[in-house]
Amino acid sequence: MKNMDDANKEYLKTDYDDLKVVKSEIFFTPMLIILPLLVGVFLVYDWFCRGYSLGVSDFNGELMLGVIILVCNVLFDIPFVYSLIRYKKTKNRSKI
Repeated sequence: MKNMDDANKEYLKTDYDDLKVVKSEIFFTPMLIILPLLVGVFLVYDWFCRGYSLGVSDFNGELMLGVIILVCNVLFDIPFVYSLIRYKKTKNRSKI
C-alpha cells in the first residue's frame, strides 16, 4: 500500500507539461466542443426541415434532443474552456 502512495505522490510532483491527463484534455478539446454542437445543430435543422416546415409533429423529439444537447454542451463547455485558459496562463507565468 505504501508503494502505491509513493508512486501517486511522484506522479503528482511532476511538472505540468508531463501530466498526461491535461495533455489529453487539451488534445480532445476541439472534438469535445465541436462534435456535440454539430449533432445538436443537425437535430434542430432536421426538425425544422422535416417537422416544422411540413407540419409533422413526429419530429418534435429531435427538437427536444437537439436543444438538450446544445444547452448542456454550452453549460459544461464554458467552464471547461475557462479552466484550460487559466491553466495556460498559469503555465506561461511559471515559465517566466
